Amino acid sequence: MFLIDAYNELMEKAQEEEDKDNFDEALKLYTKAINCSLEKSLSYYKRGEIYFSKGENKKSLFDYDKAIGIDPEYPIYYFSRAFSKFNLEDLEGAKYDFFISSSMGFKPAVNALKEYIFPNAQGLLDLESESILKNPSDIASYKRRASLNSQIDPLSAISDLTKVLEIDPSQVDIYLQRGAIRRRIGHDEEAFEDIEKFLEFKPNSIMGLANLGWLYVLNDQNTSALETFKKCCSFKAKNRFEAEHQVEVLEFLKENQIKEDEV
Repeated sequence: MFLIDAYNELMEKAQEEEDKDNFDEALKLYTKAINCSLEKSLSYYKRGEIYFSKGENKKSLFDYDKAIGIDPEYPIYYFSRAFSKFNLEDLEGAKYDFFISSSMGFKPAVNALKEYIFPNAQGLLDLESESILKNPSDIASYKRRASLNSQIDPLSAISDLTKVLEIDPSQVDIYLQRGAIRRRIGHDEEAFEDIEKFLEFKPNSIMGLANLGWLYVLNDQNTSALETFKKCCSFKAKNRFEAEHQVEVLEFLKENQIKEDEV
């Protein structure tokens, strides 16, 4: 049996035990999956959830940190980590994780911010700004501040992402992030430049191609949009975010195929 097959089997059995509320057995199986050494974030996340349910917040925090270190693009990881931090009385850390999760579009985090935390948003932004004043080359702080601002102040987010590229031009993923924000606020020409620049470095990126395709749609370039979307769907998604982009694209392709058939 290949290692990945053993990992998948352990994860499946662990989920079955978890569904039956056999948390101790699920914990053992998730740990065995982690010991397969495949650096899969889900096993750390799932074990973290078990530890959290058992009230072992330091252990859950360790596992959430590991999961985020492997796959930082999953908003639910930040959302879950926020509760462990809250229980460990790290209130600022919990708020920060809620903001990161919210900025990535995770609805439960958005709702939590609106109901409980939003009045304190400026405090987190001030912390990042203080860090940047102390170290004007602190890329991590610019990226965090941009993430916090992406929904509430997109122009400031664009400015911070631009600064990251000035400091370190090798941060090519920033082109996609900045382009996505520019697309959302209607700066289409600049969004085209950013996303096309990103695709020069990563021509097979599902998220890059999806963003480019939607820009073509917004600018009534339907032939280019269809070609780009077909290419976007020709690759296998590596994570949930890529899969979600492909689902939206496939729905568009299906709808337009129906329209063509009706003509």
